[in-house]
Amino acid sequence: MKTRSCTVTILIAISIVVLAGCAQTGMRDIWPLGEKKAPVIAEGIAQMPDDAAQVVTATAAVMLGLTPPSGVTVTDRAMLRIQGGSDVGAAFRVSNARLLTYRTSPDGNNGEMTSSIDFVDGLGRRGTWQVTARYQKSASAIQVVDAVVEPVYDVESESVLFIVPAKAFPFTPANCPDSFVRLYQAAGERAISPHDAGNMGVEDDWVMIVFFMDRISPSAKMELSLSNEAAGMGGYSQDSRYLDYNGWRVGLAAGRFTIMDNDAQDDLYLKAIYTPGEEAGFLRMSRLVGSYPLN
Repeated sequence: MKTRSCTVTILIAISIVVLAGCAQTGMRDIWPLGEKKAPVIAEGIAQMPDDAAQVVTATAAVMLGLTPPSGVTVTDRAMLRIQGGSDVGAAFRVSNARLLTYRTSPDGNNGEMTSSIDFVDGLGRRGTWQVTARYQKSASAIQVVDAVVEPVYDVESESVLFIVPAKAFPFTPANCPDSFVRLYQAAGERAISPHDAGNMGVEDDWVMIVFFMDRISPSAKMELSLSNEAAGMGGYSQDSRYLDYNGWRVGLAAGRFTIMDNDAQDDLYLKAIYTPGEEAGFLRMSRLVGSYPLN
């Protein structure tokens, strides 16, 4: 009977190619758990009333550090509140927007609306913010006079796994990449493909790095575990380590095993487990969001 040592040690470093695992994903639902979902008035900016579409576009521009489009101005107060409530960053772009509430005064000169705006960057990272804005209209312009911006978190997060030989992992806590993007790029440059013939059956010390691609709340929890079973939450997780890049989380674990070993008597999986934060209320149920076969 073949025995397998699954000792998990933490390597303070990082590198890997995307392992096509069995990441369990479903329909993305960005509405906060514990809150009643309001009906969506319009899905997409093109489906919104013109004034609402202009306000959403202007708000998103401010969040990205860009100049609002012509025809829309933003008061200093609204500008400060939009910038203070969001930290999207210039690397992102708008991927979708929904109009959740919308009303105007009888004379049509004043309006208030709530929208949720999805952002995505070149790596596929995602984040959503909900914006409530008050605005005034004239015949030629719209002015956003006030706004409230709040992050909205997914009830589950998709994950991506990279696997890298430990000897190719040059980082320490002192020189670890200082951003999610740099870490992701470093991992990708050093990653192996476990399904390539040259890598299959190779025993080595490996570093496994899991990137959570959805921004999660400060009170949410991610966990990596090694297990002989693909399903369930069980497994060894005590030595895994985690990084938080402004809400985009990364988990690291390491171990010695044989990649894609057809002769292995015991299966080995790396699991990514996500537990929503305080925004989920009493419904903080852990979810298996990734289950990756290693042998």
